[in-house]
Amino acid sequence: TGESESSAQPTGRIAVSFTPPAKCQPSIYGRMWFDLSVARLKICGDRGWTYVRQATSGHCNFRYFAEFENFEFRGVVDFESFQWPNGEGQSYGGDHYLVGSRVVRQRGRARRRSRSMPCTTSIIYRWSLKGGWHAYDFLPRDICNARYSKVFKVNDVPHMAVLDLGRSPNTRPSTVHIYRLEQDCGKATFCGFTLLQAIPIFVQFRGEHIDVFNIGQRVFLAAANFRTAEGCRDSGNTLCYPTNTHSRIYEWNGTIFTPFDTQLPTYGGNKIKHFTSSDGNTHFLAVANMVNGSTTNMQPARSALYVWTGSQFQLLLEVPTSGAAQIETFNISGRIFVTFVNALAVVSRPGAEGQEVSYFSPAVTSDIYILERDFGRWTLQPRQRINTVYGLSAVHFTVCGRNYLAMANRLDNNHHAGFIGSTVHVWQGISGFQQKTVLSLSDVNDIEHITINGRHYLLLARLEKGESQTLKLVTTDCGCS
Repeated sequence: TGESESSAQPTGRIAVSFTPPAKCQPSIYGRMWFDLSVARLKICGDRGWTYVRQATSGHCNFRYFAEFENFEFRGVVDFESFQWPNGEGQSYGGDHYLVGSRVVRQRGRARRRSRSMPCTTSIIYRWSLKGGWHAYDFLPRDICNARYSKVFKVNDVPHMAVLDLGRSPNTRPSTVHIYRLEQDCGKATFCGFTLLQAIPIFVQFRGEHIDVFNIGQRVFLAAANFRTAEGCRDSGNTLCYPTNTHSRIYEWNGTIFTPFDTQLPTYGGNKIKHFTSSDGNTHFLAVANMVNGSTTNMQPARSALYVWTGSQFQLLLEVPTSGAAQIETFNISGRIFVTFVNALAVVSRPGAEGQEVSYFSPAVTSDIYILERDFGRWTLQPRQRINTVYGLSAVHFTVCGRNYLAMANRLDNNHHAGFIGSTVHVWQGISGFQQKTVLSLSDVNDIEHITINGRHYLLLARLEKGESQTLKLVTTDCGCS
């Protein structure tokens, strides 16, 4: 008898015995048998006598994530997936695309000596009908060091925004390039970019992240700025950059993005994310602030949550965080969860001449909140803390109705005892998220989840140590996705 569960449709009466009532063949597909030897119900299908699927239980045996394939290009800092419709407006497995944003990572003396850095190409991958990613195209050559990309639609036409750090991120502004994705090559795949706009959005700032979102029919672009572009000198005559800055919002005017009135005070802004209340009627912007002060005198910074008033984003709450690197929001049973992924704790120690010197310690916790509305007022209620080591990313996903949260750590237990790579946690109701499995990879800069043809994959972007990877979820056959 088979050990997997069947999706065959039941017919007729149920036989009860210790042995199969008949040989399973097409003429009796759907016939059911209660196997007394194991006290379980079985059904005849194309795989023989197999266990009946318990589809209504909402459970699926999550076993582990197995290595599926490595990406041939290194230095990936972020992944962004999107789908492209075929001629009938429908998508199929071969129409999944993945943008691997890549930057050149300069270390130590080379970084200190150079006022510029070389360019590198960012890759667009396409999912093969046979399964697996293959290099399909490159981002346009005017992109030098892509930090992040975002695919969005304007009037059902796909566009892409790309945050480019450029050749000289320390001395020149970053730029957001806005492209229209073209389908003019006679086949049901995108085949080109038309540059609509290059926004010197960070003339006074160093940009770190962007988000594009809709409020009704309006389209907005929000940019998180990490620091100012104007340098300063600290007490040791070391070049530093103030992190007390502003993030900006732009609005689509039908042709390009133009400045919107709102400016958001930011302190080492690392991520910016739009999300809505569970009913979709209230819009929020969350900003993950990493550090306050300057790049050589760092202090903890509070992150911020803004609410849309109908005409602007207004500060709603300040959130205590520690080197916040990312924000992940998701819905469980109608409740909105907001996770701030913390990368660094700022610690002070005595320095020369008795002065305190600030430095980073990566062993911190990341915080999960629940967004609630009490007596007409929105609040963030602390729900749980999860240990992270230089946490940089998180992604929520569901498998057969169960909720999971994957946390990407930059460091592992080779750097800090007790922590091993990145982790996956499962939601256990009152107990919160409990660790389910460990992904034995460090130096994970971004983690994303994607479902293709009912199968679940995790995408791990690695900037320095080794190749980025696709991991495939191995489960028992629960018949749902």
